[in-house]
Amino acid sequence: MTLAERAWRAWDRFWFAEQPPHALAIFRIALGLFMFVYWALRLPHVPFLFTPEGLHMPLYDAPAAGWSGVRSPADVLGMLTLPVAPAVTWTLYATLLAAVAAFTLGWWTRLAAALHFALYVYFYHLEMWTLGASYDRLLLQVTLVMCFAPCDEVFSLRAWWRRRHGLPLRERVPFWTGRLIALQGMAVYLGTGLHKLSEPDWHGGEVLYFNFIGNWGSELAFSIARAVPDLWPWAVFVYLTIVFELAAPFGLYLRRLQPFYFFAGTCFHLSIALTLQIWQFLVVPGTYVLYV
Repeated sequence: MTLAERAWRAWDRFWFAEQPPHALAIFRIALGLFMFVYWALRLPHVPFLFTPEGLHMPLYDAPAAGWSGVRSPADVLGMLTLPVAPAVTWTLYATLLAAVAAFTLGWWTRLAAALHFALYVYFYHLEMWTLGASYDRLLLQVTLVMCFAPCDEVFSLRAWWRRRHGLPLRERVPFWTGRLIALQGMAVYLGTGLHKLSEPDWHGGEVLYFNFIGNWGSELAFSIARAVPDLWPWAVFVYLTIVFELAAPFGLYLRRLQPFYFFAGTCFHLSIALTLQIWQFLVVPGTYVLYV
């Protein structure tokens, strides 16, 4: 067998070899619970964030004449991302929460995933300039991929119902969706590591220190900043972070190193959540099950 043939077989095996369904099912449950919390926290603020009664800063301008004034794709997007009456908004929001619950429980899973993704896109455009951040782009990509994932063959209401009625369930499923999400997680680490490595402002401890005492900092972060006023320990932590982020894309796939990187990555994201209050990136350790 030639080198090209071996490379092609390895490529084909990596993307298209079928795997047991448990990893995708566990990730479905973890992602569903995460997204339910993510949206439930916005419930008290729905009128302000998503209705004409609140703050609306559109990404696309809607024609003043409505649909009759549509002349370009941007006009269409402007019309589709207009806030609607509060009663309709509440209905859409309840539908979104129901879709996330159905996805988590594994009932009509792909339909629920597609509905969640479509409503996520809509609500994201309504609040983009208020709360939207880089983690939303990551979550949007993950939720889109999960629309195609065979993630309800185990640990789901669908699996329970099919077993009860004597219907078959697959013991192995295509895993390309899991590969895509895992590679996206690797890209998050590699991209942030390369950014810090190439950005002179990150070649020291100043950026991290002033983030700890800035708008993002928690009470814990302020306490740590008061206890460690010298900048050199912060610089050491920044360089360790860069090393971890650049090495993680490889360590996550090396079986012998996986336990270390799973533990280190979980601690890393927990520390960000507790000090900088950016808990949304805790979704990344949830992808670790897809590397196993």
